Amino acid sequence: MIDIAVIILLALSAVFCILGVIGLFRFKDAYTRVHAAGLVSGLGFIFVVAAAIVYAASEISVGNTAYVSFIFHVAFAFIVVLITAIVSTHVIMRSAYHSGNVPKVKVDALKEEKK
Repeated sequence: MIDIAVIILLALSAVFCILGVIGLFRFKDAYTRVHAAGLVSGLGFIFVVAAAIVYAASEISVGNTAYVSFIFHVAFAFIVVLITAIVSTHVIMRSAYHSGNVPKVKVDALKEEKK
């Protein structure tokens, strides 16, 4: 039963990652491309982490205590990747804006800051 849950979580992860790649090719400007890559791939990563934790929890329930530290390592890696993905996406888009790649929007909150 646990194997089915892990397979479903990994399949959901693959679907979200594929949608992120499709978004990279389909969207027209850099802002929507990074939005697609960041959000959708982030969801894919969440499902991979969930699959790893579910599998490790099933191994712990059987009595294999070596997976206890594995869960902590996976949780730490999840937090690090989540924080760095958010920060790097923000930095990339802010540098794109300041280098002249301005989005076509009605309200531009960074316009006053740029001067």
